[in-house]
Amino acid sequence: MGQENDTADVESLQKSGRRSGSCLNAFLITSIVVLFALVAALAAFGVM
Repeated sequence: MGQENDTADVESLQKSGRRSGSCLNAFLITSIVVLFALVAALAAFGVM
């Protein structure tokens, strides 16, 4: 029974790791979008 508990713990840790990874991916995507919007705005104002 102890070995089964260990595998369950590892699986739960992997799931939590995947969740944090998805949060990091969302943060990176949003930051890239914000940076792209800032660059586009600066380019538009620079042209004007």
